[in-house]
Amino acid sequence: MSQGDYVVIEGLPGGAQRLGRDAGGFTPEHTVWSSEGLRAEFGLGADGRGALLHYPLAPIVRCAAGTEAPK
Repeated sequence: MSQGDYVVIEGLPGGAQRLGRDAGGFTPEHTVWSSEGLRAEFGLGADGRGALLHYPLAPIVRCAAGTEAPK
């Protein structure tokens, strides 16, 4: 990836995240970036300076009645 294809967001609770450029965005100013642990949208709001961070949900945990959890 070239430098224009990724961003690094620092200061997050889990440490810095490197996100790759993603398809999406409703306007040329609205850009979307993602990694396995985070999705970020920039260029939001009336002035285009807003951002939104999406953290993925916890992994799906499956269980069956009458069985013990693996150790």
